[in-house]
Amino acid sequence: MPGDNIKILTADWNRESDRAALKKIRRRVFIEEQQVPEELEWDEHDATARHFLVLLDNEAIACARLKNDGRIGRMAVLPEHRNNGIGTQLLHYVLQTASDQKLKQLYLHAQVSAADFYKKQGFTEQGDVFFEAGIAHKKMLKQLNGNTQTPEAASAETAQGEFHIDTVEENRQTVIALLNQAQLSVDIFTQDMAADIYNNKDVEQAIIQLAKKHSKTRVRILVQNAEKAVHNGHCLLRLAQNLSSSVFIHKPSAEYRDEKSGFLVVDRRGFLHRVSENPRNHQAIASFSAPHRAARLTDLFGEIWEHSAPDSQTRRLYV
Repeated sequence: MPGDNIKILTADWNRESDRAALKKIRRRVFIEEQQVPEELEWDEHDATARHFLVLLDNEAIACARLKNDGRIGRMAVLPEHRNNGIGTQLLHYVLQTASDQKLKQLYLHAQVSAADFYKKQGFTEQGDVFFEAGIAHKKMLKQLNGNTQTPEAASAETAQGEFHIDTVEENRQTVIALLNQAQLSVDIFTQDMAADIYNNKDVEQAIIQLAKKHSKTRVRILVQNAEKAVHNGHCLLRLAQNLSSSVFIHKPSAEYRDEKSGFLVVDRRGFLHRVSENPRNHQAIASFSAPHRAARLTDLFGEIWEHSAPDSQTRRLYV
């Protein structure tokens, strides 16, 4: 949803305004749309669970909750805002929160129609189909990478904390979520600045807010060919011009011209990696917390950065 002002926040069931927003979404999706009996929708877990709200221009459009035992539930997106990557971005936020809480395993009861969505985010099916409130469900599990791995386990890091995406909207929303997660450093390697993913208000605002956090913030951008971005305009170019002490754009040397991938790394922790930045192929692997794989991409970026120079196509915009 490029250009829209989307925020995800933790809500408090005991705060009247938050509870009203959560109930409004759940009533419309579960009680009215899916015909879940009202007495089943509201339960004793609402008072103790962690709740989440997605706001679009300060209007609540999606919600979820996370119980203390690691169960994700009550995840709902209003009908008019579906198929725009909202659910993916919300789930990523919940997963990051669970990781921060040191939860080792998450589970959920997915409606059968939504099982493929959760599979793409690393959940696996367990057991047979069962019915809740008259709707077919599957139990699904996801193991979270712990923060206490031994060096041996870390070097053999699996894909448990990774997820696969394959649409431009999923790429865009994952990039925005990663940038909002960043605390100090962002490295972007791109063929032509990938306007369909990076050239939007949410990316621009996330980098502006990052630059305000700390005087040592560094956003490094390597672009193979900036001609299209210079001709059409791009928010990354504006940022490099307006935040010249924090945002830098370089062009790799000729020895790296055959590198066709595209990737983003934040704080040597989270990443999004596309093997190819072919505009017809948006398949990517990403994680919000895979420090060893993120470090490898950061090291590759650093190697290329050492053999790069300020891009002459973009430098003339600043003078």
